[in-house]
Amino acid sequence: MNEEKASALLVEDNRGDARLFLDMLAHNESFACEVTHVMRLADALSALGARAFAVVLLDLSLPDSRGLETFEAVHAAAPDAPVVVLSGADDEALALAAVQAGAQDYLAKDHADRYTLVRAVRYALERKRAERVARERQGLQEAVGAMERVLGVVAHELRTPLTSLRLISEYLLTEEGRDISLNEHFLRAINSEVLRMADMVTTILEAARLESGAARWNWGTVLVEQVCHDALDLVRPMTDLSKVVLEATVTPAGLTFAGDADAVRRLVINLVNNAVQHTPEGKIEVRAEEVDRNGQRWVRLTVRDTGPGIPPEVVDRLGSAFALNTGVAASSRPGGTGLGLAICRGIAAAHGGDISLASAAGRGSTFTVMLRADLPGPARADHPPRIFLEAAA
Repeated sequence: MNEEKASALLVEDNRGDARLFLDMLAHNESFACEVTHVMRLADALSALGARAFAVVLLDLSLPDSRGLETFEAVHAAAPDAPVVVLSGADDEALALAAVQAGAQDYLAKDHADRYTLVRAVRYALERKRAERVARERQGLQEAVGAMERVLGVVAHELRTPLTSLRLISEYLLTEEGRDISLNEHFLRAINSEVLRMADMVTTILEAARLESGAARWNWGTVLVEQVCHDALDLVRPMTDLSKVVLEATVTPAGLTFAGDADAVRRLVINLVNNAVQHTPEGKIEVRAEEVDRNGQRWVRLTVRDTGPGIPPEVVDRLGSAFALNTGVAASSRPGGTGLGLAICRGIAAAHGGDISLASAAGRGSTFTVMLRADLPGPARADHPPRIFLEAAA
């Protein structure tokens, strides 16, 4: 039976050793292997950037790189390719350090023969394949867990409006329910519940797309002042303006950055809406400003409220999609689903940033979002960073 050839990259600057290894791999009937040979780290990195190799055979002492840094550079360039370190008699401790750093195996050149070389390559391939299968299995388990949480949230969140609709419909089917004067009242109630369920389903789907990395982005120029004022205009009708003051400040005037304006608007809306729910009276302030971080241009968005604050033990659950964040809201309000903040995490991550929280009991909460200002397109956001806690001022 013909065996598909494995592709190997041999990185070895000693021509004699290289010829020996090439001969061992080329003349082996039990293991077909196509070998590309390079002598320098720079050439190895170039080859790894051009194509994928099933395995890398790596000498750590090269003309342009020596020691553990050689392995680290190769591993960073091709993290999924198993690496077998080729070591001399004096390099065994270094080779072992490379294995501890992530190499699959090491092979002493002085003791290498056709059998041990092929065995080392095969074992490296099998171990890497086993690791890949384990990761895929874990990913499937996490996906199943996420689906269970989705179903739990759907069941929990839709049960109340569905119960209302059932009771209204049952009443309308009774003799008393035929009173036409009450029709408008019930129709408004039905419409309100349907809109609530539709918005809930949309939010769940949006959070799921962000969580899975399948979201679509419309990259362009974000007009920060317009985004902030649009968000406040949308939230304002849901706020008792006699008790809560809403403010927005943007510095400098005319601030812009590269991103998805609709997504950033949604992020601000979610954060302000969350603040409104937990601030029965006081002030909610949105601030946006340009800042420098390590020589890069960033935009910092903060949403500060004067609500009751968030307990530190609850922070690690904030923004977990499909998780009920009981304990976050005031005792008179039900716990949230975490979907709004999960969406915020995904949007921030796509803009190369993250979200932090500063909160103190009785002194309100401040969510801070850092967004890269110069990204030409969305950053990969399969696993958005969690919301982390900062010390309250």
